[in-house]
Amino acid sequence: MLELTNEGGVRYCGECSKNVYYCQTKVELDKALSEGKCVAFKIELEEPDFDDELMGF
Repeated sequence: MLELTNEGGVRYCGECSKNVYYCQTKVELDKALSEGKCVAFKIELEEPDFDDELMGF
């Protein structure tokens, strides 16, 4: 479980003894990864478009 820190958007992982940075945008994610930081991010899945023809049904 990640522990709270005094810095917003940052938690501490006692398992690997590193900070974990929450990324809200792709730009933030790319920057954090390029700096070698551990990251957390939310994935939002797109709803299927059922107006299109469904193949195989």
